[in-house]
Amino acid sequence: MDICTYRPFQLMHLFLTCLYLLSSEVDAFDPDLEQHPLFAKAKYIEFEQLPGELLLIPTGWFHQAYNPEECLAISSQFFNSQNVKMVTEEILKGGEVQRSKISKDFDNYTPREQVAALAKAIPKSVVKKGKEVTENIAKQFRQSQQPRL
Repeated sequence: MDICTYRPFQLMHLFLTCLYLLSSEVDAFDPDLEQHPLFAKAKYIEFEQLPGELLLIPTGWFHQAYNPEECLAISSQFFNSQNVKMVTEEILKGGEVQRSKISKDFDNYTPREQVAALAKAIPKSVVKKGKEVTENIAKQFRQSQQPRL
């Protein structure tokens, strides 16, 4: 997996579509510099992440990843009082949790109450599918660790 990361002071060159989500309309691996000329000024760190490697990207750093071949990538972010709005919007953007299923008072909830409300709004079919996928991946991993005869 090829990854480009940009330090926070580079954000003004990245044509972000939403600052708190660090989402850009520019393809970092094939930028259209005629449409986004400031992107040429952005300095980045590029590296290749190999199978089994763990990558930690600091808070506030923009990044894009390119997978030249099919792979499994597991991504996570912390859900806390500082980023609850951002994570909530990402969950809703996924389309499985409907905003109409969340209380209109959601923004007044404590972060703990917000997590509980979001978890409750996830359809049972999505939770079931997530468990199946996780179990399948764990099974494949265990099988890959067995000695070959």
